[in-house]
Amino acid sequence: MKKNHFGIAVLVLLAAYLITTAFVPDLQVIFNSLLVLAIFFTTLGLSHKNMVVFFMGLGFLAIYLKDVFNFTYSSGPLFAGLVILGVILNYFIKPKYKTQYSSDSDHFFQDAEVAHIDSQSQVTLKTFFSENAYYVTSQNLERITINVKFGEQNIDLTQAQFLTAYPQIYLDVHFGEANIRIPRHWKISNQTNHPLASVSVSGFQTEAEDAVTVELLGTAAMAAVNIRY
Repeated sequence: MKKNHFGIAVLVLLAAYLITTAFVPDLQVIFNSLLVLAIFFTTLGLSHKNMVVFFMGLGFLAIYLKDVFNFTYSSGPLFAGLVILGVILNYFIKPKYKTQYSSDSDHFFQDAEVAHIDSQSQVTLKTFFSENAYYVTSQNLERITINVKFGEQNIDLTQAQFLTAYPQIYLDVHFGEANIRIPRHWKISNQTNHPLASVSVSGFQTEAEDAVTVELLGTAAMAAVNIRY
């Protein structure tokens, strides 16, 4: 699974700065907190090729510049507009995993390090400031939780099976993207809240007698959730 040690180093430096300013408030005069947040988010966004995080940094920079130079623009709408622009650019710019089946692999990720999950009924998949791929083959699933914050998560569920009367996929996706491949006999019942986000289901579902209705619950905000058969 991919790890970005540079991003972790930036997080450590930010945490150290914030903790230090709690005991030495004069440091905030030398290093303005808004400027530090701007540098942090823009650097982290560039290191992870995440336009959402990068434009959040630009938003903090806009607030900082307004305070320093007494600009008259409204920082709230500008910040929100920059974040939305980052979501749009991230959708078009961010590289995707290849999702075609290959002869030497039984999951659909060709160019990724994939975490294989088997024999778990309650599956929780977490992605924070990174890009991860999961191949789930559990045959006794009850609930799948997909948690993404400022990253991209790719999940192959084509070989998984629910063993409950109330199968659920719970989304907690904010400022990120989740790409989910599901079996053709699953019927998705979308009951999510998705402000400023897209939740789509594409492909062809089979009208099989063993069709399973899967409730899609939770929230996706400033995000994209792509479900494919």
